[in-house]
Amino acid sequence: SDKSLRKKPLHIKISEEEFEKADYLRQLANELRMSGNLLQSLETFRRALRLTPDNAWLIFEFARCLHSYASLERSNRLLRKANAALRLAESKAQNDAVLLA
Repeated sequence: SDKSLRKKPLHIKISEEEFEKADYLRQLANELRMSGNLLQSLETFRRALRLTPDNAWLIFEFARCLHSYASLERSNRLLRKANAALRLAESKAQNDAVLLA
């Protein structure tokens, strides 16, 4: 299933180098999230999203991390942002059945 996360969007004009860097940052952000370093993970997701802002999977994973951080901080404002990011990921997913499931 990780291969579906690595698909380069066809409609976005980014170099292969930028795509690889964004994918590396996505992997790093998830490792940071899993080890409990949520703030560093959010920053790493932000950097990846600057390279590939329309990547639905990346937005989805960022939203999950933001949701975890919002719960930890008990912040309704951040929770609303996480939910908005989830809706954005859904809108950008197009026909990705795995993401939409």
